[in-house]
Amino acid sequence: MNQQQKHVILQEIKHWRTSKLLPAEYCDFLMNLYGEGESFSDEQTESKQGFVSGRLSDSLNRVLIGLAVLLVCLVVVFNFTWFPMPMQIGILTIASMVPYFLANRQGRSNPLARIGWLGAAALLVVLDGYYSLWANGAVDDKGALLGVMAFVFFIWILIGGIGRTRLIGGAGLAGMLLIYFNLLELFGNPGAATYSLLHLYWILPFAFLVFLSVLLGRSRVYLSPMFLLFGIVAIFGPEMRMLLFTMPMDLFVQGIVFLKLAALITMLIVFRIDLRKWVSKLDVQSSLPASPALSSE
Repeated sequence: MNQQQKHVILQEIKHWRTSKLLPAEYCDFLMNLYGEGESFSDEQTESKQGFVSGRLSDSLNRVLIGLAVLLVCLVVVFNFTWFPMPMQIGILTIASMVPYFLANRQGRSNPLARIGWLGAAALLVVLDGYYSLWANGAVDDKGALLGVMAFVFFIWILIGGIGRTRLIGGAGLAGMLLIYFNLLELFGNPGAATYSLLHLYWILPFAFLVFLSVLLGRSRVYLSPMFLLFGIVAIFGPEMRMLLFTMPMDLFVQGIVFLKLAALITMLIVFRIDLRKWVSKLDVQSSLPASPALSSE
């Protein structure tokens, strides 16, 4: 059979498949038989691309519609202040819990929508915190602001752990380090502290985060690598403060930075295989059924 005859037959089979004169499975078999898989493979690729594109579009549309509804609810709460305070708190609580429910409904079949809803939940926690400050007239109180934001970042870490998204969990850990930095600026008087004392300040969060990383890693907690990452970031806290306030770094400070980087690179080289296995185990664990909070994941 020459190429022209094969082409005619394949076009006819495609017509049968499109018009559903024969079941799709039969047509696929015939197209693979006569076209050696080439024509059907192209068509299948296009079909899959269209399917994925459609799924992504539907997910984005649902997330946008849901966010619009939630924003309308928040506008009602913020502007119609004649609602009793318990009712306002109840509406905010329900509005904050809805995205968790919707993320739970998405499960693993639609990861983009799930992460979108979890991100919406994280943003709603920020709005709840701001509303609590505004309702109590404490927006300009820096101590109250730090306390509320610490609670918000802690909730972000929980969202990242339960929802298995390192993006939100990592943002929560970064926020916690910023809170610690601000507390040091308020109460630690780091401007008058020596370089050695600044290291003592930042060794504490470094040791705490690394300890949590090891402890949580034994339980296959998905966020444990993020604790390790931000623990490593914390050890460079004194140098980052010097850069932020444009303070000069003498040769001694530069030498300490070089030693830190050399030690870090050495540790990564020595333990790279163990770290790779550790992270891969955590990723495998994340593909298993989630905790009861997101059981359908």
